[in-house]
Amino acid sequence: MKKNKSGNLPPTARSRNTRSRPKRLSGLIENLRGFDANLKNLGFTPAIYSPYYQLVSKKLVRKCHAQNMKLIPWTVNDAASMKGLIRLGVDGIITDYPNRIAETGK
Repeated sequence: MKKNKSGNLPPTARSRNTRSRPKRLSGLIENLRGFDANLKNLGFTPAIYSPYYQLVSKKLVRKCHAQNMKLIPWTVNDAASMKGLIRLGVDGIITDYPNRIAETGK
């Protein structure tokens, strides 16, 4: 099975692999196809959706939460962007600098 540039299996392969295994925490890292297309190709609803942080909007936050998914964008390294994402309602933030969260006042 061919892996993509980041070494991850394509969504359809992940879908086939999860059907035969017990349910466990799962996440989908955005691959620029878009939220709806990714979920359709995946074939199940993951517990976590992790897009690149600049793809996050209030609409995406609502879509994720409507499907009971956590929204945890990556890789947010500046405090201003962290603050904006927190205001939008994300459930967590992936960063290389966790100490900068303190600069957001949250």
